[in-house]
Amino acid sequence: DRTTMKELELSSEELGLALQYSPTPGVPQLVSFLNSLQQREHAKDLNVNIANSNIKNSREENNYLPSQPSPEWNYDVSVTVGSQDGLCKAFEMLLDPFSQDDELFVESPTYPGALGFLRPYGCKLIPVPIDEHGIQPEQLSKLLQESSSSHSSSY
Repeated sequence: DRTTMKELELSSEELGLALQYSPTPGVPQLVSFLNSLQQREHAKDLNVNIANSNIKNSREENNYLPSQPSPEWNYDVSVTVGSQDGLCKAFEMLLDPFSQDDELFVESPTYPGALGFLRPYGCKLIPVPIDEHGIQPEQLSKLLQESSSSHSSSY
C-alpha cells in the first residue's frame, strides 16, 4: 500500500556500510537495535525487571544496547542474508560433524536446499510424515521413542 510507505534516507556512511559484507552475526548497529527491541518487547514475557536492568528505550534515548545482550538474557540475535544462511547457521549450532550419533528429524517431504547441506554433514536424517497442518505430532513422538541417539534435533 503506497499510502503507508515511507522513504528511507541513508547517509553516505550508512550506505557504504549497508553495501559491505558484515560480520557473521550481522551489521553491529542492526544487531544492537534488534537486541534492544527483543529485550524491550519481550521482557514482560520473560519476567525481567526492566527498571533494574541495563535496557534502554531506544525510541526515547536513541541509544542502543551493545551487541551483546545483558546477563539477564540467555539469547542473542543473529541476522542472516537469506534462508540458506540461516539454516546453515542453525544446523551448525545443533549438529556435531564429528558425531556418529546425531539425528535430525525432518519433515517428509522437506526443503531440498536443506538436504544439500545436511547430507554431506553426516547426521542421520529421520523423515517425519506431514499433513496439511505440518509435522504429525504422534508420528514424531513415536520416532523419538524409537530413537537410540543421545543427541537429536528437529527441523
